[in-house]
Amino acid sequence: MGLASEFKLRIVFMIILMTAIVLAYLLSLDLTSSKKILVLIYDHGNIAVNTIRAKLGTITDNFIVRKDERSEMRLCQLLLNLNATLPVAILLKENEVLAVIIGVPSDNFWEQIMERINSSESAFLAFSVREELLPWRCVSCPPHGRLIEGVRGLSEKEVEGIRSIIGA
Repeated sequence: MGLASEFKLRIVFMIILMTAIVLAYLLSLDLTSSKKILVLIYDHGNIAVNTIRAKLGTITDNFIVRKDERSEMRLCQLLLNLNATLPVAILLKENEVLAVIIGVPSDNFWEQIMERINSSESAFLAFSVREELLPWRCVSCPPHGRLIEGVRGLSEKEVEGIRSIIGA
């Protein structure tokens, strides 16, 4: 092998190495930006803590669990007009409300929630509640006793109420 061929191989190797370093750096930037999401979990009975951590663990590792039944009830009252306590997860990005999840969503609904988290421009509420707990009836939903799951946007008033309850 001639000196010129060896030199070309070294240049190709250096280019590949530099490309790999740049790609690794860009990937680490992307991962650190997504890790800026903070999840506050209100779940006084530890019903959903592990599920929420498992489902949201792909986008963050920053979880704070609060066993505050009063705040849990206030959040359910504010967002769904429920006089019950259900697990509540509040996703914050740079101290702004990104999403609120009430209840324990089904696996299929988690997929929809994750898509919405990744694509949504505005704050939203995702809820998964047994029909009998709701103060309103859903005429297009399955028979009584079923799980009602839905997503809707959050108003500015609701976002301010959430911030007041969580102390942000």
